[in-house]
Amino acid sequence: MRERFKKFRLRTFVLFLLYCLIVLEVCLRIFYHLCLTAYSKHYFPENASLSLKRAYICRVFAITEDNYKFDPVCYVLPEKERFFRSRTSNRMFVSYPKKKRKKEIRILCLGDSTTIGNGVKFTDTYPAQLELLMEKKYWNPNIVVLNAGIPAKSRIQKRIFQFHLVDYAPDIVIWRSGADLSDIYKVNASFSFLKKATWRCLYSMMTFRLSCLLLDEFLKRSSFLNKDKYPFIGTEFSVADIIYSFIVSGFLKSDQRAEDNCYSDFELVKKIARDHNIEYVFAVDYLREDLKGNKFVSDYSDYERKHIKPVVKTVDVMNEQLKKYKFSQLSLDSACHLTREGYSIVAQIIGDYIIGQGWIEEIVKKQQEK
Repeated sequence: MRERFKKFRLRTFVLFLLYCLIVLEVCLRIFYHLCLTAYSKHYFPENASLSLKRAYICRVFAITEDNYKFDPVCYVLPEKERFFRSRTSNRMFVSYPKKKRKKEIRILCLGDSTTIGNGVKFTDTYPAQLELLMEKKYWNPNIVVLNAGIPAKSRIQKRIFQFHLVDYAPDIVIWRSGADLSDIYKVNASFSFLKKATWRCLYSMMTFRLSCLLLDEFLKRSSFLNKDKYPFIGTEFSVADIIYSFIVSGFLKSDQRAEDNCYSDFELVKKIARDHNIEYVFAVDYLREDLKGNKFVSDYSDYERKHIKPVVKTVDVMNEQLKKYKFSQLSLDSACHLTREGYSIVAQIIGDYIIGQGWIEEIVKKQQEK
């Protein structure tokens, strides 16, 4: 009788925990949906709001939506290879031909929501304004700037470039997603059904991701843990990254990173570009609002500290422009989603760098020699 009572109590306790988990999951999803709705109404242009909202819901909830699919390597991918922000249609992301037109010059812009241009129309983003600058400078309608920004961390952007965007054979690649290192060069792209199902199940749970974020913060603030014994503490790898890597291929080892001899995802992107004969690759510093909210700061010093080149510095010019503009006239929020004027300045700096390097002339010359 006592044994049956113990089993009953254990069963009740397990069911209670499961019930609490389901309630917490539902509450988190409702809370996220309400926050997302408020954010999208405030920042996104009307014709892009719905599409971006669906994109975020898909990424956070890890569900299969009309335009997106789960991917075990890149986490999530757009359906039908819609990797690029639309120029004209109400659809936020569109596909683009992989095969180049005759004499076409492609510039590929990699980055997060500040590249895709959350909060502004396509024509106001820095890739669109850069394309206009290049066309006017060279009187060449064959220069195409593809906006491949995706609101995500740099690890996802690097992998989408590695496994998909290199197929579009860009002539110039621009990286604007920070100086951190969050991945390795050799990625295991083969997964068993069990591994896929396990990770997808975990990744679909808002409670799992919230727990990972809380644990990340705890580890960052922990001084009693031995960082020699736990080498990932204090690095750019998150708890979710480590769990994901363990599920698919065992723990990421520090010697894998040492073998790459890379200290930033940008260096991994350069390495991938060289493998595909893409010669011209550079980074642009990532802007943020400083703590006082009256000027811009960037990660340019992180690139310098890691001796990573080439990097275009925009922060000094942006701060110089604050003599002419208010901060709110250049930036929409503390994450530096810029306004049309802000992106115009960034595009001009990037355009001046490309022109100064003489890359367009070199590409045209190579096309003529073929």
